[in-house]
Amino acid sequence: MMAIVLPSCTLTFFIYAFCYIFGGMEGVREVLNNRPFAVLFGDNMLPLQVFAIAVIAPIQEELFYRGFVVRALQQSTADYHLVLFAQALLFGLMHYFVGGWLHVLTTFVLGTMIGRVYIKRRSLTLAMMIHMINNALVLSIPLLYQRFA
Repeated sequence: MMAIVLPSCTLTFFIYAFCYIFGGMEGVREVLNNRPFAVLFGDNMLPLQVFAIAVIAPIQEELFYRGFVVRALQQSTADYHLVLFAQALLFGLMHYFVGGWLHVLTTFVLGTMIGRVYIKRRSLTLAMMIHMINNALVLSIPLLYQRFA
């Protein structure tokens, strides 16, 4: 399992770090800097935001994209590569609002890796774990950048 999880998360971590440093992660910056939950719940809502992005979002997205979309595509076609490409493309496009086209590209790569893992292993739990680790790493980038820049 670690042979799958570690390379996937390492690759996406460096892609996201590059994007963050060179200006492609406006959505992540906005969430961490503007704290939109503070409007609804008051100040100091960073823990709720981190939980929502690192835990809740991966569960919901994996249930939909791997649990529903992949299964629906597999029922309509037996072409492994078409299923993998289509679900990753949909996954990437859904993330456009987070950081534009650069974020679509990075989430397409992540969606391809997670989709491959799900199709080969048939484990939504493993897909969710990879997605959670990825999102937690992505959230750590601005904190590390602020600390060491």
